Amino acid sequence: RVAVNIENDLNVDSSFSSSITVAKNEVSTFDASKLNNFRELDNLLKKSKRVKTNKKKWLFVVGIEKYEYTDNISYATRSAEMFVKTMQKRAGVPKQNSFVLINDKASQAEIKTSMKKLLRRVKKGDTIYFYYNGHGVPVPSLKNEPFMLASNTEPDFVADEKFFSLQNIYSKLSESKASKVIAVVDSCFSGVTDGKAVLKGVAATKMVAKSVKFDKEKMVVLSAGKKNQYSNGYDKK
Repeated sequence: RVAVNIENDLNVDSSFSSSITVAKNEVSTFDASKLNNFRELDNLLKKSKRVKTNKKKWLFVVGIEKYEYTDNISYATRSAEMFVKTMQKRAGVPKQNSFVLINDKASQAEIKTSMKKLLRRVKKGDTIYFYYNGHGVPVPSLKNEPFMLASNTEPDFVADEKFFSLQNIYSKLSESKASKVIAVVDSCFSGVTDGKAVLKGVAATKMVAKSVKFDKEKMVVLSAGKKNQYSNGYDKK
């Protein structure tokens, strides 16, 4: 007779009696809450000094962990939420100047509408902080042009909505009235997630996305990897 440790509690008694043995549950292969350093970022942020809010700073965050038509992305929700907390406290971005779209809120319609609102409100002298954590899809029929994948978009039809091409997003940001744009892109645009292709009918091999242009005098981009690299989750953190 075997009793399975459903809660994955490592401190549970090893046996209830001589006839029952507790087996370690293999369903949950990783429990971040057991790690001593899981809240490392939270602790650092808590101890850090809050910067005075600046009405000339704007934040646009898209974080998608749960997708409707393709594989989910581990930790994307937490990453996006931590980025919001960090930028509001350490960069002084006001909450009223923050557009935060996570999971089902990061639909095609919501992203497009929120981006339009942002671009209409920013003025000369303002700074935009842009963050994207989600699937990056290079489209083979468009010479591997990279697209952002909204939570409710089927990967096979991502190119039907030109708004979500990375080139279009970067162009809108660098051509905006803002004087400075800092974009953090936590996606590799390889077309592969956990060894499986995001696009159906495409072998799970790494694709090199087409390069994207933007105004380098005004905008800087921090990406999760170079054109020939993957971007994966860091389980221990």
